[in-house]
Amino acid sequence: MTHLWPELVPLAINFILSMPLGIGALQLLSIDLATELAPAIALCYEKPESNLMSKPPRNIKTDKLFNKQVVSYAYF
Repeated sequence: MTHLWPELVPLAINFILSMPLGIGALQLLSIDLATELAPAIALCYEKPESNLMSKPPRNIKTDKLFNKQVVSYAYF
């Protein structure tokens, strides 16, 4: 029930005190669609890796998910 508080409190304030909501449902949906549409289209046109299943799994002890090269590529 605690995960519902951020959703229920603004509605309760709206009904009890007649205060307007900060953002409407259509505004929220349009922001959601606008921010998710470009990444979805980009993923749609990405070429699949042909030899993905033939590669061995990474070594957990030596191969890290994040290293300096990945972080520098992502942020710079």
